[in-house]
Parts: sequence; structure tokens; C-alpha cells
Amino acid sequence: MEIDQNTVFRLASPEPDKNKKFGTGFAVACKDKRLFILTCAHVVKDLNDHVKVIGQEIDQADIVKIGAIDAIDLALLSIPWDDPPPPLQNCISKKDEGDKIQLRGFSLVNKNYGLRRIKGHLGQSAPRQSSDGDYIPTWDLHITDDDFCQLKGGYSGSPLCDENGRLIGVVSERVANGKYGYAVDISNLKTIYPEIAELLPSFSDLNVDIPDIESRIKQAMRELSVRADDIFSVMPNIGWEFDRMKREGIASEDEEIFGKIEEFTDRIIAAEDFIRFFKELGSREETVAGPDYGKLADRLRRGRVVLCLGQELSHLLGAAVPSTAQLIDSLVRQEGFHGPLSELCEQEELCPECGRSELVDKIRALLGPEGIGPVALYELLAGLEKPLLIISAAYDDLLERTLRNRRKVVVIYLNIRDKRCLLRYSDSPC
Repeated sequence: MEIDQNTVFRLASPEPDKNKKFGTGFAVACKDKRLFILTCAHVVKDLNDHVKVIGQEIDQADIVKIGAIDAIDLALLSIPWDDPPPPLQNCISKKDEGDKIQLRGFSLVNKNYGLRRIKGHLGQSAPRQSSDGDYIPTWDLHITDDDFCQLKGGYSGSPLCDENGRLIGVVSERVANGKYGYAVDISNLKTIYPEIAELLPSFSDLNVDIPDIESRIKQAMRELSVRADDIFSVMPNIGWEFDRMKREGIASEDEEIFGKIEEFTDRIIAAEDFIRFFKELGSREETVAGPDYGKLADRLRRGRVVLCLGQELSHLLGAAVPSTAQLIDSLVRQEGFHGPLSELCEQEELCPECGRSELVDKIRALLGPEGIGPVALYELLAGLEKPLLIISAAYDDLLERTLRNRRKVVVIYLNIRDKRCLLRYSDSPC
């Protein structure tokens, strides 16, 4: 079953003399005399958010929802529609690499806009990572038609369907002279616009599994093994990169590595270019000065960083708690003491005139006033969704209080002696 041409529209600027860019969109739902048209977010942005659906009287479509170009590159538009709804594509939740595909989009040929159908097959499911670290389900596209039928400018936003006309995704990019491309999986529309399930019932069952790190690496290694002899000199480099990803997770910049592997295994780039990329990657890593704060933030959001906080941190961040030196001055009994706070506490604990309970009461009085305001860093850490492992040398409990105030589960390792851990556990604020 072919994609019905009456469901596909050319999207352009209301002022074509000023903005000649264009793209493709297609109908996905019709309700209350409004037709909903799906396209790419970058098509809408190329038209400066002013989109005319060519062939319709209205000058500008309404933008119902738009994703980020560097994340979910989708946009949902709507226009008035008094006619009977055009035949709409049902969605398909089950698709696999190698499945036959078809797409239909607009391109400019000899100064005329043509709507052409192109055939091919699905490549691998290749989730892309957004700038926020989220994985976006996407598909590689392999065009198998003759050279005249290939992806061209204007195909962005085209419907990608299986051979039975069921919707798989939205064409978003073309590579290698249009013989390859990428498509955003249709399930992403539910992410940016959950209400679509009310307009299009076939969306309700959609669910796309994102391959985990191990699966992505195994898939890449299987593909590379076919041509391993051609890139033997950099196989250790690739292995090192994959080991790092297993330890630290896949960061946004690691997608470039997977992209090069895809280009090499699809024979888009030569072995020499692939080898050069990995050798330059190694030299880049050796010459980088200082920490990569973007990568560190990405790992922190995913709970893949062990935080080590110094004992002066709360004081240095502006909290109304004394420094270590001020604590010592407040607790010391003998003149001329110059040791660390831990040594002073040991002396006070053994002192007949003081003892442990009195020492604890003194420190609590100095460090624990309830009126101390929030510390911005601690609030930031408490706002992260993933569990954190924090090693703290602080004597105050401001971080612990902040976590509990945000209803975080807190497990505290008080000390480690003779290979045994003393724990304090809380699953509710106290």
C-alpha cells in the first residue's frame, strides 16, 4: 500500500520571495475541523516559525507543539479543515533492521516542486543522545532506488512508512548524496505531545526500547568485525573507548564515535579516514587541558560520579557555619593546641570533665542551628534524579538535611572499622 499523496503537504514561507526554504509535512490526525500535520522542528525553524501549508487558504499554520532541533526534531502543526479527513497512516510498533520502507516528500527539480515516492530499507535502530543526555529513538535509512530517486533538500518532514503504508517515523536528515539518511521514530511524538494518543489511537501502544550501553557496543563490535583487518591498527583504540563508555557511560560527544563506525561499516568513509579519526581522537584526548565540565555534568546527571566534598565546603559556600579553625577555637581547652579537629575531638571525648555526649552537644550547637539557609550546591545535588555516592569530610549535616527536605532516601556510612560499616538509614524527612 502506497502513501496517499493527499496526506502529504509542502510547507513553505508565507513570503516565498524573502524565504525560499521549504520542507514536507503530512497529516496524522483530524479532529474538530482541524487537521494535524507532523513535520520536523528544523523545518519550522528554517521558516522562522511562519509556516504556510501550500494548497490551503490559510497563510499560517498554528504550532501545536515543537521539539528541540538537537533533541526531538519534531513539530506538530494544525490548520482549519472542513473537508472529510484524508486517509491517515496507522502507526506500527514492531519494526526491524532490514524491513522494506517507503517515503514520500517534496523536492525541487528544474524549478518545479515534485512529490516523489522513494523506496529503501531500514538500517539499524540508532538512538541519538541530545544535549541534555537523553536518548532519542531514531533509525538509519538506506535508499535502494536508482540514483534519480534519492533524498534531496525538502524531504525533511516526510512520512517514513513500511511497505504496507504503516507509519514508522519522520525523515529528518540525508547523508552521502541522499543514499542514506536518518528518521526520528514516531514514538517520540508522544514524548513532546502526550495528547496525540487521544487524536490517534494507534499511538497508545507505541513503545520503543532504547538499547543499553552493552547492547550498543556489542552491535558496533559485530559490525566492525566484518572489516577488522582493514582497521587493525586502531582496534586497541576502539576497545579502549568502549571500555571507557562501559565505566563512565555514553556521553553526548561519544555519539561521534558511533557515527563514524556507522559511516565506515556502511562504506560511506574509507578505512584510511576511519583510522585517521581514531588516531586524531587519541591525540585530542592527550592534549586536552583541565576537566571536561560538560562531560562531568552529563555523568553527574546520570549518577555516574562519586562526589568528594571537603570539610570546609559549607563554610566556603556561604552557609552560616564556622570554619574548622573557628570550631577548634570554640572547643579547645588548653592553650597552644595546634592539631587537627579530629585530634581535638579525641582528646575531648577522653576528658573526664567532658565526655562524648557533651562534645556532641557542643558541636551540634555550633554546627546545627535550624535557621541556617539553603546552600545552592546542596539544593542542586538534591534535585538530581539519579542516586549519588557522596564522600564528605564535613562536620555539619547541611547536605543531609537538604536531601531529606527534598524527600530523598539517605543511607549514611558513619565509619568503617575492621571491614565493618556502621550505617544510618532514612527513607523519610526527619
